[in-house]
Amino acid sequence: MTGKVITAEQRLKTIHRYISKMPSLSTTVTKVMETCNNPSVSPNDLNRVISLDPVLTGQVIKLVNSAYYSLVNEVTSLTRAIIMLGINTIKNLALSLSVMGVIKDRDAFRAFTIDEFWSHSICVGVSAKLIAAAAGVPANESEEYFVAGLLHDLGKIPLNSCYPEDYQNTVKAVSTESIPLYVAEQNLFGVNHCRVGGIIAEKWTLNRNIADTLKSIISRTIRALKIKSF
Repeated sequence: MTGKVITAEQRLKTIHRYISKMPSLSTTVTKVMETCNNPSVSPNDLNRVISLDPVLTGQVIKLVNSAYYSLVNEVTSLTRAIIMLGINTIKNLALSLSVMGVIKDRDAFRAFTIDEFWSHSICVGVSAKLIAAAAGVPANESEEYFVAGLLHDLGKIPLNSCYPEDYQNTVKAVSTESIPLYVAEQNLFGVNHCRVGGIIAEKWTLNRNIADTLKSIISRTIRALKIKSF
């Protein structure tokens, strides 16, 4: 007796249902992104939004005082921190923290672990930022490249959670058949994590640059950097 064959259309409907149940981004990050997208935004505008969220406020202060910025004097003023970090950095910090808060359920990680997922994502994010710097992208814009790299694999989560055994087979196929992961996904599911990432981007109304990254095939960058995809 053979099991029932699941069509690509049925799989996609299941994935859509999973995504529809994923939590939305926090109200604070939504407001931060709306505020930052205003061409006339000021540090005081952002201060009014961020100060309502103690966790985000703490992370902004922590970031500006980190070793990366090597400041002589500690910054304790939120407005001062916003001025020093810049609008783009604040926006991308808020988005990253919110996404990490949403994607924290270890039960959703079956074919791979949450630690593997975030380690890989951070490596790609850092590499994307370094590539942007080498390409002459202004420093105040390079954080967006980091966030795009950090979030590029979000589409793997619904695939892995809905079909953990099948997803393990796609991971094995990468090695046994010497094919990219997105090809293995397409062969088995009829959809790849890039398309699924695009669906998540639409749900969260992410900005166009990051949404396009989630929808695209970035394996060429990963291969060029020799970053192993699990």
